[in-house]
Amino acid sequence: MFAQKSSSDHFRTLTILNAFIRSLARVVAASLEIILLLVPIIMLNAVTRTLFRFIVLFISSTLFVAIVTVASQVTLGEIFAAGAAYTAVLVVFVSGNGVSGTPAPAG
Repeated sequence: MFAQKSSSDHFRTLTILNAFIRSLARVVAASLEIILLLVPIIMLNAVTRTLFRFIVLFISSTLFVAIVTVASQVTLGEIFAAGAAYTAVLVVFVSGNGVSGTPAPAG
């Protein structure tokens, strides 16, 4: 009555499902990376007090390193390098955007 699927059909189905899950994971990871970079930059642009900027920087960097540590299987050196690069990007943004306590000039 019903035709039985062969083992090659099951293997093909699992291969397609595995490829879909990997693609979905890459989309989620890319979206998370964008959020982890843009949200702190937007917050740093909105805050004018130096202390609050460094608090945002500290929290953002800590969250980034925690997420990289939990979500990937990388070595301690790679975690350190990724965290240092991420923090460097935010520090450059802070130092080049009116960290003296006054808003950056418009235009």
